[in-house]
Amino acid sequence: MSTVIAPPVVVPASPLSPLVPAAAAVGVDFLASPRYTQATYIGRVQNFFSVIDPRTLLCTQNEIEKSVKLINDYKAGKKEGVTQQQIWNARKIKEACVHPDTGHTIFPLCRFSAFVPTNIPLVRLSTRAVSWHCCRFIASLAQCVLLLCVSAASAVCSCL
Repeated sequence: MSTVIAPPVVVPASPLSPLVPAAAAVGVDFLASPRYTQATYIGRVQNFFSVIDPRTLLCTQNEIEKSVKLINDYKAGKKEGVTQQQIWNARKIKEACVHPDTGHTIFPLCRFSAFVPTNIPLVRLSTRAVSWHCCRFIASLAQCVLLLCVSAASAVCSCL
């Protein structure tokens, strides 16, 4: 019995360069689709690492406001002097730091990018716990962090 080997799928490289002005990329909407292709495994991995990038935890309120303004200006058609890299960075900051429904800034420890830096130490400590009391302490510590996030979010957003 012979086996048929399919030819490899070639994904064309993007003709877009991050330093090219966004206005020069005619017909490309940087806000409608993800930066990395979701059709390949590597693209999905790149997208995931972009979402959990812990550098977005260090964004100041001023940087967040600039990013939101840049995105809104781009949507309004003001594309002159803006590079593709600036659009991608602004979109990344906005998606990581601003709540999509309310438009309020998300408390840093409640952002998805805080998952790794906050949970890895808790998991590491819980696996080294030698007694039941240590496990109970770690669980209560995790509950306190969760309550802190909820109270901070409710202070910012009146909908909670």
